[in-house]
Amino acid sequence: MVSLPIFVILLGTLVFASNLTAISWNYEPTGQTIETLSSDTAVTFDESSGKTVARQGEYEVTKRYVTIKAKRPSTGEMQRIRVLIREPKGAGSGLPGVVFMHGAGYGTCDNSFGDMAYDLSSAGFVTAVLDKPVWSTNDATRDYPGSAAIYDQVIDLLRGLDTVNDGKVGIYATSESTWISSYLLQRDHHVAFQILLSPMVYSPRHSLGFLAAQDFALAGAHDGYQSIVRRVFNIDAGLFGLNNLDIKTLTPQAYSIPTLVAYGTKDVMTAQVEGTKKIVEMAHKAGNWDVTVRTYPIANHVLRLGDEANTGTPFADEYVNDVISWASGTTQGMKQTSER
Repeated sequence: MVSLPIFVILLGTLVFASNLTAISWNYEPTGQTIETLSSDTAVTFDESSGKTVARQGEYEVTKRYVTIKAKRPSTGEMQRIRVLIREPKGAGSGLPGVVFMHGAGYGTCDNSFGDMAYDLSSAGFVTAVLDKPVWSTNDATRDYPGSAAIYDQVIDLLRGLDTVNDGKVGIYATSESTWISSYLLQRDHHVAFQILLSPMVYSPRHSLGFLAAQDFALAGAHDGYQSIVRRVFNIDAGLFGLNNLDIKTLTPQAYSIPTLVAYGTKDVMTAQVEGTKKIVEMAHKAGNWDVTVRTYPIANHVLRLGDEANTGTPFADEYVNDVISWASGTTQGMKQTSER
């Protein structure tokens, strides 16, 4: 006689748990990547006006360090951050600038973005790479709005240099930092352009759910096993003190400026097809039609041909030249002639 009430209670508990963890988004299809209409990824501009697109290696590059105090807005916690500034020697004044924004992990100004920052500086850009602002946070508790404030502080640092045109400073954001870039563009409406490498686009909850589904699909796992993992990602993370899963970064303002989006087709971490559609949709809502998308057939999540931790691992194909061409033509206000 006792077993029936217990059964009813257990059944009710399971039904409640099932509803609590119900999946509210569509994770299909997985395993898709995007391709441009042409295999030629070159970004070209009309040079008939006499303006020309910059090229890699036009200048020698000098570098110097400055140190800033990064105050976390929400707590007042301080972090001393070094900023590595690279400049094209003898390029004059009125130059465009780029601030690099870190992806996941604990990157420093010395071990991050060295090759890309150098190449951009050799083409006439003043670049800034900083130690990643992390304070006392970890991978699960990152302060994205606070990080945006510090990257904006470095943007202002570049704007204040005599060699830099303060209206031509943009950002280079990768992976996780494309969540931060959304907060940045919401607070600073004068960022000139953005280069987004493997942008996450959707919230961390949706992105992690997609990654789990993608990996299970690639492994050929039964849908039942995939469903269990996806339910885990739908639990109320606030119960565990994890408040970053549902950040509101998918806004038109995040794509309201000239934007270059780059994906590698070997990247299984990002929802490339839906992500690209959403970027274009958000940009158009903001009145921005200057969005260029490029994909690279054998590139991974960081647009490399292998592990970026291994010194000398190159970027894929013409990615570096494409970035330089796009940023150069865009900051000069030139008319793009290649496919967007």
